[in-house]
Amino acid sequence: MTRSGDILGFAGVSTAEQEVAGQKDRLEKAGAIRIFQDAISGKQFERPGLTELIDHARSGDSLCVVRPVLSVYDDFGDVQRQQFTQWWDETGMQICAFRSRKPRITKVTALPRKRTDVNKIKSDVENYITTGWPSEGRQNTLLLALPIGLTKANIAKQISSILGKYPEGVKKINPRPPKYALQGKRQNKDMLFRYMHVLRARSERPNLTLWRIGARTGVSDTYSRELDHEAKVVPNEGTYDRMMLTIITSR
Repeated sequence: MTRSGDILGFAGVSTAEQEVAGQKDRLEKAGAIRIFQDAISGKQFERPGLTELIDHARSGDSLCVVRPVLSVYDDFGDVQRQQFTQWWDETGMQICAFRSRKPRITKVTALPRKRTDVNKIKSDVENYITTGWPSEGRQNTLLLALPIGLTKANIAKQISSILGKYPEGVKKINPRPPKYALQGKRQNKDMLFRYMHVLRARSERPNLTLWRIGARTGVSDTYSRELDHEAKVVPNEGTYDRMMLTIITSR
């Protein structure tokens, strides 16, 4: 029996721990009769699910993928109508830069022997909890009463004794990485700007297929140059390139 016109779904995640149930649900609602998936490390080049999809696909089939790029758009906002410097100060720095300063010992408040202002002390502590503490990544923190008349050696000895009562596991500094890192081998500013270009193209041409968006914006050095975003689709020609570019553009 000849089969044609099927909707085939592809769910891709970067690691096996990531949940794919949500993607599958959306693909099934979109009409996908069969869903292929890959859950592998980004450092690996073998994609058995994609290979199986390409082998299974026939002329007339349609590829359907979930577009997590929309969640990126929600985070980045409307970059089309803002100057970059304004966007970076208001939004970009919060999601692309490191979100916490290096933890350090901080003076929260003082208790003078005369004229102790309880309200100010409460305000200082509240300000640290709501501002200073979050800015350092909400590390496990002790609020100590430190008589400043003690010698440095005595202070160090007593603090060491207090810290010694806590297990090593709670004394580790936990950094807070940015949601969209600009450092690393696979995530950098060039790729960030490419996907910002994809977001803009998608908002301008919402009905354009993903592979045409990818070809138009040059999101992939390998596949974008192989396809003409205005060309008519010829069955059995460029199928692999279109599928790969669809998946890359959907990330």
